Amino acid sequence: NIFNNREKLADDYSHDPIYKNFLQITNQVNGLKDSLSDPSPAASLNFAYMIPKILDPGSTSMYGEQEAIRRSQSLPEQVKGELNGAFGGGKLTDETKKYLYNLAVSQYKNQQLQFEDHRSGFRSKAIEDGLSPDWVARSPAYPDYRSLQLQADTPHSQTQGIAPRP
Repeated sequence: NIFNNREKLADDYSHDPIYKNFLQITNQVNGLKDSLSDPSPAASLNFAYMIPKILDPGSTSMYGEQEAIRRSQSLPEQVKGELNGAFGGGKLTDETKKYLYNLAVSQYKNQQLQFEDHRSGFRSKAIEDGLSPDWVARSPAYPDYRSLQLQADTPHSQTQGIAPRP
């Protein structure tokens, strides 16, 4: 039955981890963007909670955000210290926020490209089965990674070889 095939394929798509992870990182990066210009400790705490989730999407770690920061190999020690300080009410510097935001956007870019490739596969399968690809593999609203990038370089990015893209 074509209706059952359509429903099953659409259900498989919407429950797929790649789809779910992409929706999650989209919300997280948008939250960080909102916190960039906020100088409050709450905005810094938002970064401290979101960055480990962005760097390891879909993880169900048992050790929490602070331990994830401690174990991270992609974060400089100075940044780890600031993030851990944010859990105690400290504030991140603007430089660190920009560095972390650019790191998050880089991860978002990877997830976006993976999602688009994955979505294309579901759309192709729908067409093969005589189904509407727009119904089976709908695209959630999400910003293109290029619209999220910051233009300013930071000393953290220079030391880690991560440069913002134009």
